[in-house]
Amino acid sequence: MMKKLKNNVCKLICDDGDNQGTGFLIDKAFILTAYHVVEDKTRIIATFTDEVERIASIHKKDEKLDIAILKIEEVDFYEAIKLDSSPLSRNQQWKTFGYPIVKFETGEPMEDETENKIHQILDNLNDDGYNIELNFNKKLSSYEGLSGSPFVVGDKIVGIIKTELINGGEAKELHALSFDYLEGFLGEFCILNTSIKKNRIEVKIEAKEILKLAVAPRDFKNLSKNKGEEIPLKKIHYEYYSYQDGDIQKGYLFLGNLIINKNVFENFKNKIKDNKLNKLEIFLVKEKNDISIIKKKNDIRKNIFNNQLEYLLITKTDSELKDIKLKRKMILEKTEDSLTYMKDVKLYEEEIEMKIHYIDDFIWDNTFGMDDEIDSIYKRDDFIDQYVYDENGESKKLCLEFFQDEIKNPKIPISLIYGDGGVGKTTFCDALEATINQSKEIRKKVFHIKGERIVDILTESKELLSLNDLYLLYKDEVNFDVERENFNLNYISGNLIVIIDAIEEIESKMGDNFNIKSFFNSLQELNTRFYNTKIIITTRELFFNKVKKMENFNKDIQYFRFLGFTKDNLDSFLNKKYKDKKNSKRLVENFIEENKLFNEDNIIPLFVDLVCDIVDRDESSENIIKSKYFCSTQIDDLLKFLLSREKTKQSLKIELDDIFEILESIVLDFNNSITEDELKNLIDAFEEYEITKYVNNPLFIKRDNIIKIKYEVLVDFIKSRSLRRKLLDSKVSDSLISLLVECFNGERSLFNEMLNILNKEITIENYKTIVKDLKSKLENENNNTKLENIKKSLSAILYFSCYLLVDKKDNQEYMEVIENIYGGKNIQNLYIFGDFFPLNFKEVTITNSKFHDYKNFEKSIFPEICKENNVIFCNTVFKNIHIQNKNKITKDFFDSDCDYYHSNIEKMSEETSNKIDTKLNDIKDDIIVLAKYISATRSENLIKLNCENKINYRKSIKKLLEWLVNIKFLKETNGLYKIDDDYRDKIHKIITMQLFPIELEEEIEKFID
Repeated sequence: MMKKLKNNVCKLICDDGDNQGTGFLIDKAFILTAYHVVEDKTRIIATFTDEVERIASIHKKDEKLDIAILKIEEVDFYEAIKLDSSPLSRNQQWKTFGYPIVKFETGEPMEDETENKIHQILDNLNDDGYNIELNFNKKLSSYEGLSGSPFVVGDKIVGIIKTELINGGEAKELHALSFDYLEGFLGEFCILNTSIKKNRIEVKIEAKEILKLAVAPRDFKNLSKNKGEEIPLKKIHYEYYSYQDGDIQKGYLFLGNLIINKNVFENFKNKIKDNKLNKLEIFLVKEKNDISIIKKKNDIRKNIFNNQLEYLLITKTDSELKDIKLKRKMILEKTEDSLTYMKDVKLYEEEIEMKIHYIDDFIWDNTFGMDDEIDSIYKRDDFIDQYVYDENGESKKLCLEFFQDEIKNPKIPISLIYGDGGVGKTTFCDALEATINQSKEIRKKVFHIKGERIVDILTESKELLSLNDLYLLYKDEVNFDVERENFNLNYISGNLIVIIDAIEEIESKMGDNFNIKSFFNSLQELNTRFYNTKIIITTRELFFNKVKKMENFNKDIQYFRFLGFTKDNLDSFLNKKYKDKKNSKRLVENFIEENKLFNEDNIIPLFVDLVCDIVDRDESSENIIKSKYFCSTQIDDLLKFLLSREKTKQSLKIELDDIFEILESIVLDFNNSITEDELKNLIDAFEEYEITKYVNNPLFIKRDNIIKIKYEVLVDFIKSRSLRRKLLDSKVSDSLISLLVECFNGERSLFNEMLNILNKEITIENYKTIVKDLKSKLENENNNTKLENIKKSLSAILYFSCYLLVDKKDNQEYMEVIENIYGGKNIQNLYIFGDFFPLNFKEVTITNSKFHDYKNFEKSIFPEICKENNVIFCNTVFKNIHIQNKNKITKDFFDSDCDYYHSNIEKMSEETSNKIDTKLNDIKDDIIVLAKYISATRSENLIKLNCENKINYRKSIKKLLEWLVNIKFLKETNGLYKIDDDYRDKIHKIITMQLFPIELEEEIEKFID
């Protein structure tokens, strides 16, 4: 098994021995360095601080930025060392780690005056934006190998050193590349937002703030300076304060996290061995595993006992101290019984006047206490918990259960929940607050900030940079009578859960005065004291996207999503709401089903609420707001409720129809994708300038400055109501054409929605006006795409008119509607797409038209036999139309200017025409055969006997004879047949010249039809 690396710093030597520099391991198998260290060498030796050597080669480079990433050939033994994306800022303290100025056995900086110093970044950034000048004023020899070294703030990489400028043997300047530019190059590596794992240094505990709760104000002034110790390598970290109260010496020991108690107390004993104490209080942070609190107090008792700290605690007389020593000896002899041992140690602790406090319990007991009354508890009577999902759409569990677990044992300090407007975020926040405040198991309080309420008390001049700013603004709103210091203490210790609902409304109100980066920085800083904070933030997606881009915060934020009620959630909600009203429940369910309010597997709870309001409202009541756009359907009522709610909530000064026209323009003019500037221009037309109020509309979703209407069902709703209005107005416009194009073949969802809301309010006169204007527009248009759209619009008008104005639904009535719209039987510019109704073409002429995918063409009615010069279709296009052999559509119906694309009309009509010609000729031949034999009177039997083998007609000769008698070509008397007197003089021409009289030709055509 290969040896694992202890550290992530390495020195780099190319195979030719040149270009020594520093590298830094990232993401298991890659090394970050400066490009000039390795140039284009194909083989680089990376020697890590534990003397492990690996071969690497260039994986990615940028010569201009002087940066490269190397890939190590053998990767199976590497632990992931990942980058944190904290940006570099001026005047921050930083440390460098590089070769050769590190201890390679530990990876720590050398304990010398050159590197162990903390340098300040100069105020000026170069014009190119990414060179940061670092002034060391040290001999060049002190900095060999530093190129490629990362520089670090706290435990986070914020850039790398990339070049050095030499002047007279001294390094006057080192140039660095900040993380702002580094992250663009790192790409896929940049998303790995974990802090450097090596030797984490504890953040200083704000012990003095806690001591204000334990020490009287006059004594607090006499507290010593911190006499603690911080030795990361030995995992020693504590703070120690003391003060003299007359003859009494009191001490306060604050233990850092991630420490080894044995090391701490050995160090502490040596530190205070010459200072006799009368009293010692110890403070520590609870450590938890997945099940319970780790019993650190017992471990501390053991270490105090084993280090014999009682000899330093002079609290008793000599005789009492002698008794304590005796008891100590007796305890040491009871090693076989651990429970007895710990019991005796605890008693021993009490006798030597030493107390051990968990910091969160101590703060709670000295600020809130257990008997405080709980205010502002609200939870809906019909509250139903919904599922919470991660970013990948994976269901975690029910919200309340999940977040109660998160609060009991916070692993990541910030939970950001995003979801659509109305998805139930506010309801959840109220329910969570009530659950926590009422729980005996969870000893915590909630500070609940409501975004929609705080906008009323915020002023644009006020700057909001931190959680503390937000607390000071909002605490009076909820009568949260806790001093600022105590608020911070309870928050950082985990006693106080902060919930910020609808944070995007604060951001919308404050604009640039809400510094998002600074605000989240404040949350990070508060958490780094005890690693026990928890804040829950809800927002819509546009704010979520802003936070998501700030990658340096991502390791401290977990992202969750609300999708709304599942069908099971909905059923539970309705059962709870309508316990004894099964009919109301059924009406709500039917409404939701009919209007397809489920988006895949979820429905917005707000929609459910509004549907319930609609169902519960008296049917006889008038609409809340009259509108020229909204119809009288239930979905219209739902949207009127929704928009009216937003109008009131955001204090919009425009009318409901004006709001609709803004939505309409977003959908039609901007294809449901509009920028904030474009939206502002729309709003300006209504003399309304507060754009943020519109961006916050629950119907909107915003990504990368692009605003869209988030629900597809609402997009179709807006289109359908807009199209209805335009059809009533009968004014042709680009937007009308665009909407009609969506209905051109009678199949799209918009067309089906139109059939639900349109009726005979759109009259034949409306359609005639629109068709007339479309035909005029068609004649003046040269753009092929626009021409095609106008043709499709004409097809849509035919669909609407025939669907809505025809009662009997027969072929003749459909054609009568079309004749009425087009003004006669000579119809020009008739365009039909899709599965249109069958029509009656017997008495019309169609010119300059098109039939595309017209499946019912063959089911239409055509003339029996086309007479000479009786063409139906002139200069008409037929596309994707296929007819069967049995049709009687002949080539005579089409003039020579007709075109056929992917259609068999021409072929089939030709075949049909040929068959007709054949039948016609066969009947003529049969007539000639009969005329020759019946020159005199003949009986039926004689005709059969002499002509049957010469006749083409497949049916009986008797039927043929009956037809000829019926058309008065033959005359029958008592079973005897002869040529009728009217044809006797014409028989010679028929037999010899095949010249048939016109009246006989017509009868023959009818017979073969």
